[in-house]
Formats: sequence, C-alpha cells, structure tokens
Amino acid sequence: MLQRFSAITCFVFLLLSSFAFGQDIPCVNSGTYYAFSGGKGFPLKYDIIEGFVEVKEMRKDRDELINTYKISKVVKCNYKNPVNANLVFKINPYDKVSDTYSERESELEINITDGKGKIFFRQPNLPEVASRATSMAPKR
Repeated sequence: MLQRFSAITCFVFLLLSSFAFGQDIPCVNSGTYYAFSGGKGFPLKYDIIEGFVEVKEMRKDRDELINTYKISKVVKCNYKNPVNANLVFKINPYDKVSDTYSERESELEINITDGKGKIFFRQPNLPEVASRATSMAPKR
C-alpha cells in the first residue's frame, strides 16, 4: 500500500513539474507558415526548426534565407495543429558579422485559424509589421 502511494505521489510530482517548467521545452519543434505583404514583394516563409526560426523569401525558383532567429522564450503556445495555432515567441536575430545571436529581442506572433490568419513581427523602436498568413504553401 505504501509503495503504491509513493508511486502515485511520484507520478503526480512529475506531472506537475512538467507544467511548472514547461516554458523551457519548446511547444512546437517544427512548422512552416507563409506571410504575404499584399505588395509586389515575394512571400515570406517562416520555418520553425527545433528552437530556431528561419525567415526565407520565396522566389520563383528557390527560397533565399533572409535571417535566422533563436527562440529565447515561448510567451504563448496554443498549438492544436499546423492549421490552428496561436504562438508568440521572443526571438534574437543572428548577426553575421559577430557570428552570434544578438541580445536585441524581438517578438514573433503567429496567429492561424483554419489555415489562415496573420503573422506579426515586432522589433524594438520600429513599427509592427503585420502580414496575411497561411499554413499552406503558395504556388510559385
């Protein structure tokens, strides 16, 4: 009886600690979202890959990397599936000159419902950039 109680107590402790320290574990290991400016520019592709975000410009024949960001903090993670996600990340940009990730923190918000929504990109001292977004790849 005592062993059973100890096993149940241990399980509850592990379960509760996973919720308390869940911020350290990325909520999404991988995912791809696409943003459209509405202008004549190329669509942007946001690849979430194991704690990093790669932003690429989708040209007609290839994807061209614009920048890589390191996810420093998961602010909000409401991820049901790729077509229903509300994610907010604090991110740090990669600096090619110093070959490190900058301390300057920006914010990336991905709000997708039924495959469509918006992506917000917020940088310090700059206006917010909001783009129409989708979870489905556009035609090239």
